[in-house]
Amino acid sequence: MKKADIIITSHWDFVMCSLVSWIQSCSESLQSSPSIATQSFCCAVCDLLAAVSNHISSDSTVVSTDQRTEWLEFFSDGIYNTLFSVFIQVVGGKPEHGESEFDDHLARCLCCGVAGITAEQMKSSKIPIKLRANVSEHLPDNLQSLLNHLCAMLMRRNKTLQVTAYTLLLRLMSELPKHDEQLTKEDEDKELMIQPPAALVDVYNLTSAYMEGILTDIKVGECVLIQGYSDAYYYSLAYLLSWKLLLAFFKSATAELRAGYAAYFRQHKMVTCLLNNLFRLMPENPNTMDKSVNMFTVQPELSYTGSIQSPQDICHLSCSVYYSALEDIPAMVRQWWNGQDKRVATYVDSFTTRYASPVLWSQEIQSVQNTEHNMENMSVKGRPVTREVIATYTMELSEEVSVELVIQLPANHPLGIVTVESGKKIGIKAAQWRTWMLQLTTFLVHQNGSILDGLTLWKRNVDKRFEGIEDCMICFSVIHGSNCSLPRLTCRTCKKKFHSECLYKWFSTSNQSTCPACRNLF
Repeated sequence: MKKADIIITSHWDFVMCSLVSWIQSCSESLQSSPSIATQSFCCAVCDLLAAVSNHISSDSTVVSTDQRTEWLEFFSDGIYNTLFSVFIQVVGGKPEHGESEFDDHLARCLCCGVAGITAEQMKSSKIPIKLRANVSEHLPDNLQSLLNHLCAMLMRRNKTLQVTAYTLLLRLMSELPKHDEQLTKEDEDKELMIQPPAALVDVYNLTSAYMEGILTDIKVGECVLIQGYSDAYYYSLAYLLSWKLLLAFFKSATAELRAGYAAYFRQHKMVTCLLNNLFRLMPENPNTMDKSVNMFTVQPELSYTGSIQSPQDICHLSCSVYYSALEDIPAMVRQWWNGQDKRVATYVDSFTTRYASPVLWSQEIQSVQNTEHNMENMSVKGRPVTREVIATYTMELSEEVSVELVIQLPANHPLGIVTVESGKKIGIKAAQWRTWMLQLTTFLVHQNGSILDGLTLWKRNVDKRFEGIEDCMICFSVIHGSNCSLPRLTCRTCKKKFHSECLYKWFSTSNQSTCPACRNLF
């Protein structure tokens, strides 16, 4: 057991009461120009807080249930609320240039101190309101202020601040999409295009323009080494971390919202730009010194303590972002890959098949095996040896309906197309069976998410059909394959319903404005 654990456990009450008092003293002392002695004291208090947080979150049997309860319910909220306000004002308010070496040390200590804060504690902290003019967002003021303060830190020339800002922002990402859900109900007849949080988009825009400048003459497939302690390093780090946040934000949204965010990504060619840059930042051989692992099997080290900056940092983080893109936006990655010339497409396919796909499909199937995915009337299981996922859907009607679908992932998953094969089927006609298999293939190809996400969409589609909701008479599906909408546009003559996007394509390609079913004027 560490000495810190022994001291904290033996003097628990003293440590807790002292922390509350000392954090408050730090808050008051750092408001003006503190002396070196005061800053040293604040650094020591932050180090103690970090030790207590690590002690509480550890699996050590020394930590009693009462201590954890006291910390979570009584002490932590007040301590972190106070320190986080100090962190935002002191670290966020410092000028970009002119910081002394000791200022940097204080910033590092404050970063370590706030590392254990939760999303709820950040939201309840009293920080300066920081809103943006001419920006219309559905986020409450406290969340907008948090994003604006922390996203500004992503652009600082300080790795510790950048990593801390990223870590804290990551805890907020799952809180954000729910505030856009009303947009999916306001105009259900139009395809949505929803902008992610403006503060994140601004970081992306600033860093993307810089990355294009330094990578413009480099061919896709050639690795550029970004040296540490340079402008290129800090911009590259901010660029890649902003994409990690955007993908985490995207992943936490509902299927309907993901379709809206994906439309924004496509409109602004964000994914195309990202993938072109990643294949100029990732190494040709991402294997590490330990040949049993590579940059796709282990996460990059993002430390608060200001580890040495190496060109390998950007290489490893680029691999991590590419893996997240394959996992979270596979349809857009596949679309980009299909649009490349032969040289680039062959290189991307070979690289992905060799290094990324085995890790990804193994994780997809392992997640099926490790989790009980009994979604009411559908069960799912995995076969890792054959790269297969088996889904069984049952419905008790006047007679039992049971279908089994076998999904096989390609060796270059998700670049290649999954195959859906027929398993056992009871109580269903052959035509309907073929339609369902085609629909599942469509969901798996066009949705941006995991195999389980695609199966969940397909299940919703079949459930709604049994609930009596009519298929769209163009695509013969209840749920649209790419934007997850329901058929809502109704012909006034035959009363058949259509997806707005399907109807738009029908009008555009046929050069007519008649109903696809009855041929009367729509």
